[in-house]
Amino acid sequence: MNWIHAGEFMDISKMDLYLTSFYFTITTMTTVGYGDISGTNTGERIICCLLMIMGVLFFTYTSGAITNIITNEEEENKKYQEKK
Repeated sequence: MNWIHAGEFMDISKMDLYLTSFYFTITTMTTVGYGDISGTNTGERIICCLLMIMGVLFFTYTSGAITNIITNEEEENKKYQEKK
């Protein structure tokens, strides 16, 4: 018994099997979780993978920008305190 039999994926092509495994890998790596709503066909899985990757990139960019703002603010405060 493996994930192909457990998920009843025996009748789909190898490309769809690879896409399904990629979908579950991306879902796990992005910590989105499997929940009640998930991609059930090839098109939905492709869209879900793209959205999850875009979400991670957006979160990473936003976190970096906020960190940069805070760092610059602290440096300016330090310069101001030294001038006093």
